[in-house]
Amino acid sequence: MKLAVYGTCLGGKATGIANMVINMLNSLSEDHEVTVFSISLTEDAKQRITRRNIRYILPKHKHWSARKLTFEMTRLINSEKFDYFWFPSPNLPVILNKKVKRVVGVHDFVSKEFRQTLERRNAVITKYAEPGIIRNADKIICNSEYTKNKLEEYYPKIKCRKIYVGDAADPFLHKIDPDPECVAELYKKTGITKKFIMFVGSLEPRKNLSFLLKVFKKFAESNELQLVIVGGTGWGNTGIAEIINEPGYPKSDVLFPGYLNMEELRLLYNTAECYVSTSLNEGFGLPQLEAMNCGCPVVTANNSAMTEVSEGAGVTVDGWDIDEWTKAIEYAINNREMIIARQDERRQKYTWEKVAKGFESYLTETDS
Repeated sequence: MKLAVYGTCLGGKATGIANMVINMLNSLSEDHEVTVFSISLTEDAKQRITRRNIRYILPKHKHWSARKLTFEMTRLINSEKFDYFWFPSPNLPVILNKKVKRVVGVHDFVSKEFRQTLERRNAVITKYAEPGIIRNADKIICNSEYTKNKLEEYYPKIKCRKIYVGDAADPFLHKIDPDPECVAELYKKTGITKKFIMFVGSLEPRKNLSFLLKVFKKFAESNELQLVIVGGTGWGNTGIAEIINEPGYPKSDVLFPGYLNMEELRLLYNTAECYVSTSLNEGFGLPQLEAMNCGCPVVTANNSAMTEVSEGAGVTVDGWDIDEWTKAIEYAINNREMIIARQDERRQKYTWEKVAKGFESYLTETDS
């Protein structure tokens, strides 16, 4: 099998989609040739992609634009004998000859249900490009059954007859015996001075951080813990500044360390009291799974794919009652070992070995 990948997500900080591409590439059998097209490739991606049988097509000149790369990519794909072209997300309409099968990744439907929270550029792309790309895909990979069901709801008539579902957390994020010196160094860097609960994700409206901050205010009335919110600045009005600057808010116990590398993130997951997400909607629930893999109890909203990942293995909360959320976090901390024991079976379900093997079989099987 000869696979081409649109890998522009590898040119920035590795978040959800980039991590999926990196882990899929590493887990694919060496029997397949893989070519990755990208505007740039970070040192982090270069180091983390350990697969040998891979070729990178990067700009020949520093002034190349995404448009120039697209033209070059289209030319090469149509001239060489590629079997499949994988778009990790549905955002690039490319004209390919019919012999090259289009494989499209679909991760959520924020574009349909939370369009107002998107950056203008992404809102335009998802409105005008996404529908045609999804409808004309030869193969589709969704990150969860939830996302697959949403896709079938929004696009009842598509070319693809069978949809593959698969995703997993980076295997680097697992239980460790933290080195005290490394922990002390990270805590000094982030400002952690006591036990803490954590959240991981971009700072944007859909993550519902304003509610999490209100929950923490109530929680802090009877608990001596900090809240660590890990993630880069996203977009839109999150309401964070207004809340933490209110009189009487425990502002000094809310930390925003920004984007952390994988080593730092693993240390936090392994030393946090629990992971908490009050997000309004997620296409998968990757941080929840990352936390479980590191032996960190999870408290999460009982909605979207977060339920699929966490129900039965974490604490899921219905609705938005602050007292209920406070009780859920206290329960997770006080019953830490019991919850961690329940996570083991769930973690076995999500491995890159299983996901990649299924993906390979899906690509090469004949649609029925």
